[in-house]
Amino acid sequence: MIDKLLNRWPAERWRGLTIVLGCSGGADSTALLLAICQLKPADTTVVVAHFNHQLRGAESDGDQQFVEELARRLGCAFVGGTASQSLGSQRPPSESPEDLPLTPRPPLPEDGERGREALKDSMGALRPSSPLSHLSPLSPLSPLSPLSPLSPLSPLSPLSPLSPSSPGSSKSPKASKSLSSEATLRDLRYQFLQRTAEEQGARYVAVAHTADDGVETTLHNLARGTGLAGLSGISPYRDMNSDLVLIRPLIDVWRSEVVEYLASHGQDFRHDSSNESHSYTRNRIRHRWLPLLEEDMGTDTRKAIHRSSTILAEVDAWLELQAREWLDQHTIVANSSRVELLASQRVDVEWPVIQRALAILWTRQSWPLMAMTHAHWSQLRELFQMPPSNSTVVELPSRIRVSRTDGRWTIGNG
Repeated sequence: MIDKLLNRWPAERWRGLTIVLGCSGGADSTALLLAICQLKPADTTVVVAHFNHQLRGAESDGDQQFVEELARRLGCAFVGGTASQSLGSQRPPSESPEDLPLTPRPPLPEDGERGREALKDSMGALRPSSPLSHLSPLSPLSPLSPLSPLSPLSPLSPLSPLSPSSPGSSKSPKASKSLSSEATLRDLRYQFLQRTAEEQGARYVAVAHTADDGVETTLHNLARGTGLAGLSGISPYRDMNSDLVLIRPLIDVWRSEVVEYLASHGQDFRHDSSNESHSYTRNRIRHRWLPLLEEDMGTDTRKAIHRSSTILAEVDAWLELQAREWLDQHTIVANSSRVELLASQRVDVEWPVIQRALAILWTRQSWPLMAMTHAHWSQLRELFQMPPSNSTVVELPSRIRVSRTDGRWTIGNG
């Protein structure tokens, strides 16, 4: 497991920096915390962040106690958050609240577009395993000592549905789920992790998705209908803002390897009873779909799906690069409400490159990308392939209009 972690995220990448590590107390995140503490240089700070969804009563509180005690024993700072605390402070993940003090961080070689691309390239490439003589051995872990009870948590108030206009939300209030929905839980958790990282002046947020999670995500996306990015599974990294990167160091590690690593160190972990509930789509994939596939197709089915996702991820990365270059070359004007792109007499690249470039543009402008359906993209495709003499206007979600006049595309909501 350690080899795969270092191949994905070499220790020199985070030497001397602050890392916020999301830990639920489950096997995956407990193993990640243990491994990072084993690998971290002395000048690196690890802040353990735990988000208590408050959905399982005493069991949820026990998870928080477990993580806090483990962080203390490993010499890490601990930051806890709860769902009830987050209800009044929800914001799109790309925004930075003005009231959060940001700790100055040292300048990094990754800063800037070229640096970030180089960082991503190196993170995406697997390197040959190197000797692990530099690892500091973990001291034997004694059984957890009794914990003092947490202070009473405030009761969980209902969460109103996400607004259809919220970034990343494409569903109507009727279709939006309650606080217990997978999407809402994930949004609250990542908002908490980003806020914590901004408060701590962190460069990275590390979370513990594994290869198994990637396979489950690929199947989920395939069943719902998806494109190249969706079939690539879970990305090993993504920008949370211009100074903060979300990293998944265990994305090449199988869950069985995680459990074996924990057993070798005598480290216990928490069991989330909701992981056995078939109310969640991911659990049905894990407990129903995959066992059936393995029964019919063989025990290597997961590895085959993971291998295919890895190949598609490489193609997707190439498409992303082509799209960014096309967008940079064709952008004439860009402000908060409007973007103008150079329109050639004939389309100079294939539509998939333009579509990805427009998706990047939507993200940069904080427009609701998830509200763009297949029908909307089909409208744009027709528009971009029309002769220059045609002057059709396309209306899109959030009152975004796309038109072509005077040799340029105008896209905006102003």
